[in-house]
Formats: sequence, structure tokens, C-alpha cells
Amino acid sequence: MGQLGWVKNTAIRHTKALVIGILGTLSAAAIPIWQIYFVDVSNLETSIGAIRLIHPSDIQVSLDTAPLDLLEPYIPEELRYKYDQQGHRADKLEYPKFKLSQLDQAYQLAQAELLDQSDTNAKLQSHIKTINEFLSPTDLEHRLTEFRVSTLRSWNLSNYIDDIEANYYQQQVLKLTRDYATLHFTKHGQPLIHQTALAFLLQDLKEDLQDATRQTNHRLNLLRDNIHNIGSQLARIKQQQLTDNSYFEIEQIVSNVGRASTSFQPQAMLRVSFGGANHENIRLSMRDYQRNAEIPAATTRLISYHSAALKELQPSERRLLLALWGTRGDARLLTMDTQGTIYITPPKAFLDNQDNKQLLDQLKAVANKKGI
Repeated sequence: MGQLGWVKNTAIRHTKALVIGILGTLSAAAIPIWQIYFVDVSNLETSIGAIRLIHPSDIQVSLDTAPLDLLEPYIPEELRYKYDQQGHRADKLEYPKFKLSQLDQAYQLAQAELLDQSDTNAKLQSHIKTINEFLSPTDLEHRLTEFRVSTLRSWNLSNYIDDIEANYYQQQVLKLTRDYATLHFTKHGQPLIHQTALAFLLQDLKEDLQDATRQTNHRLNLLRDNIHNIGSQLARIKQQQLTDNSYFEIEQIVSNVGRASTSFQPQAMLRVSFGGANHENIRLSMRDYQRNAEIPAATTRLISYHSAALKELQPSERRLLLALWGTRGDARLLTMDTQGTIYITPPKAFLDNQDNKQLLDQLKAVANKKGI
């Protein structure tokens, strides 16, 4: 009986040790499984931060109609000509294109010149009258030998004639009246100005100003006849270009409250719902995918998506989205991580920054609750 009791006690001790060993092994194995499936996982919360309809500022158009071509003189030369490496003006661009903002500015300058046409003519006639006075041998008050380049500079000739010709007249007058290295002098030290050459030069300038008067009046008369047409064409071009080249930009706020990182797929979709079960889908692409795709653990990130240009959509889709934009239609952003999990944001009005007031109200409520 004593021997039997000893065997029984020994078996119980070994069994207890075996059970404890098995339980320890199972516990050790269960810890990483628990961490993998219940602790070390990502946990994302997503929402739409903003929805914007972006109108590109770099759209360029050409002056491809006769009315629009009348705006050319009001566009800066550096936009209409080629320039060499030394900065000298070269050939005129064959088919230049201009930004819409530049055409708007040219249109405003054209309108302003129409209002000042009588003033422009008066200035040209005043310059011609001054030249006649200096050329007249009987006008003792305006002696040809006293004509100076400062007079030409004050006239801003490039407003009426070609820049190259305007600079030529100034250089020649300066050479004839102030280039002391080539001038001859009287015995009293007074320069002998070549009056015949100066008279011919001023006569040429007078004829150019007379031509400029005729051309300016003709150009401004054409401009006056077409100014309303130009405005209408610009408005139509802006509407078409902005509509065709605009695109939607969506900012997504992503908070990873889990303990593991995850990554998003580069594609996303914005579903705009309206009128019950009716909806329209907008395909999106993530900006800077290599940098923004990964969402580390315990971080919040702002991710930007953009659609294709509206001109790439079907006409019916484009018209519908533009009709919905600015309404109370609900928009939800759908994204997917690399594990295949789909995230759907709460609805947001299909408007630009409509939720700013709601966000401010939430901040105020928290501040009041905290007593700050």
C-alpha cells in the first residue's frame, strides 16, 4: 500500500509539471497572435477636409480671331517677340499664346485708350506742331540749334511708333547735338550743329508721327466697332477654357489610431449623391503617392486627391457635376488600403469649404466645455 501511494504521488507531481509546461507554452504562443490580430493593427478614421473646383491659372489662348487680334498692341512686347541671349529683341513670334489674365489686362488698356483717343490725337498734333516750329526759319523763339534729345524723351515716342525707330531718332538727335567728339566748334568754343541733317531727321520724324496719327485713328475706329465683340469673345473663351480645364481637388483627413502602419492605394472615388438613390462618381488620383500613401501608426495626415480635367469626362457627366457643384448634394470619399479594406468618409456637402462654420462651432463647443 505504501509503494502504491508513492507511485500515485509521483504521477500527480509529474502530471502537474507537464500541465504547467503545456500552459506556459500555449501562453507564450498566444501573446504574438493576440498582438498581431488584436493590438498591433491599424485603425483608420477618415473624413473630407475640403472639396474644391480648381480653375488653372496657366491656361493660354491665341488671338485667333480678327477682333481679338486688335488686342495685340496692348500686350507687352516681351510676350510677342523672341529675344536673343543678350536680351535684344529678335523676330516676332508666329503663333504666340497668352494667359487669360494677360488678355484681360490688354482689354482694359484698349478700353482706356478708346476713352483717351482725343487726348492721344491732341498729343500727336502737339508734337507735330513743335517740330514745325523748330523747322520754321522765321520762328525765332524755337531755334533749330536749340533742339535737344530731352524733348523727344518726354514725348514717349514708343507709344506711337516702333521702339527701334523711336530709339533711332533719340540716338541721332543726341549724336547731332551732344556728341562733342564728332562736333566742330567756333573760335568762341560754340558747337557747330549740322542743322541740315537735324532738319531732315525732324522732317522724317514728323512724317512718322503723321502716319502714326492716321494709323492710330484707323486702329481705334476698328477697336471701337469691335470692343463689345471682343468682350463677348473673351467671356466665352474664359468660360469654355475654365470649364474644360478645371478639376476637382479633395483633401482627406486620415487619423491612424492603431499601433501599426498601413498604406493607401493611389486611386480613390468621390461619390456625389443627389435626389435619393441617384449619384455620380468622380475618379481620383492621389497627389505625391510615394510620400503620402503610407499612414504610420498614431498619426494624422492630410492627403490630397485630384480628378482628371473636366474636358476628359463625358459631356453628360460634366454638365451634371457642374450643375451639382454648389448645391446641397452629399459627397463621400471612398479609399482602399493595400490590404483591401475600404474606408468611406462621412457625407460632406458638395461645396467649397462649406464645413468651415461647422468646424468652428465644434471648436467653440469644446472650448466652452473645457471652460477656456
